[in-house]
Amino acid sequence: MAENPDEVFGRCVLEEVPLERLALAVVERLPDREGVEYQKLAVVGASDGILPRTAVVEKYKTTDSKRYERELKKSRNQLFVATTRARDALRISWHGKPSPFLPV
Repeated sequence: MAENPDEVFGRCVLEEVPLERLALAVVERLPDREGVEYQKLAVVGASDGILPRTAVVEKYKTTDSKRYERELKKSRNQLFVATTRARDALRISWHGKPSPFLPV
């Protein structure tokens, strides 16, 4: 059963809201997530070609197989670390084909 996004991520409407009801949105890169936890988290752009970054990883596929495997593992680990930072709710989105690291 899909949850209502308004319930998960709060309201995104321009209106006067009491200070105690305000939510904070933080936008950061995947490598920055180690050791930080959020109540609700969204991983946006988990698409094939972006995660892993095909342009970076694929150039090692034929020239340096060990480096290729390291880069794939690094990308997979970054996604894992990012998703484990969510305490209560996690949303993952992608456009087109999802990352091969996602169990979709």
